Amino acid sequence: MIENGKFIDKCFLNFKGVPSRRKTPIFNFTMMVIFRHEPSTGVKYGEAPEIESTLISDNVEDEFGVVALEKYYDTNLRRWNELVGIHARSDEYDLEGFLSGKSSLHGLELEALGDVSGKSLLHLQCHFGLDTLSWARLGARVTGVDFSETAIELARRIAERIGVEAEFVCCNVYDLPDHLEGEYDIVYTTYGVLCWLHDMEGWAGIVRRYLRSGGTFFLAEFHPFMWVFDDEHPSELKVRYGYWPGGEPEHYGGDGSYADPTAKLENRSSYEWVHPISEVVNALIGAGLTILELGEYPFSVDNRQMSFMERGKDGYSRLPRYEVPLMYSIKATK
Repeated sequence: MIENGKFIDKCFLNFKGVPSRRKTPIFNFTMMVIFRHEPSTGVKYGEAPEIESTLISDNVEDEFGVVALEKYYDTNLRRWNELVGIHARSDEYDLEGFLSGKSSLHGLELEALGDVSGKSLLHLQCHFGLDTLSWARLGARVTGVDFSETAIELARRIAERIGVEAEFVCCNVYDLPDHLEGEYDIVYTTYGVLCWLHDMEGWAGIVRRYLRSGGTFFLAEFHPFMWVFDDEHPSELKVRYGYWPGGEPEHYGGDGSYADPTAKLENRSSYEWVHPISEVVNALIGAGLTILELGEYPFSVDNRQMSFMERGKDGYSRLPRYEVPLMYSIKATK
């Protein structure tokens, strides 16, 4: 629903500081959630989205862009709620392996952060918490944040199942100060996160708000340079898109996800924002952080980033014949 200029649901989705003239929703919908017991893992996970929300029609705008933002985030939320159950069953996430003790972390972030024993760690956009809980297994005191209620519910169930102490908060990352106090030794976010956020300056402000003085911020992300290429071309890099963002997010529609390309979806639409590295770096600098390291890498954790990726023995995927940046990382402090 929309109340006093805020978009409100169980996951506290709203856009603070941006006025809205529209007082009533276009129309409401309610989707039910079904949790079932998975015999192989002993964990229940959502198979359908759970949210009472507002769907904004495509032709409604206002002078502040608030209606459009609500539509974009609402559409993405419904898709991500649906993806939770699909991802929990996928080989990519290997939930059964995780429950048996396998870590979901990669060498890049492990090397960057080192020993986390006894440190407080805030994981932004944690999905259903496998990385969050992997850090907890290494001794960190962890808090995970995600806007998907279905994902957070599953994260809590997994934490209980494996006997790991963790806090999980369900809200839009921009609204986190309304739901979480304190500062953290480490603020952490990785792999396919920034494209779901519209405002890098606002995001960087959240990072600064929760990073204690002398603490470490770490981001690992897919390189935006790769988004100019046709990811469906079977054997070559062919430029298809521009590098610089336009005024509106990119709209995508279709079945499947990075974890299960064969999945059939009810919520097929998504909206994503392009953020060049300069935008991300300048946002962090503008928020008062000091950049310690900027890394670029010719390998990726995502074997489907391009259609002709080849996975090596080290677990990373590369493009044959091309030496191009596939990922980057930023390490910063306050």
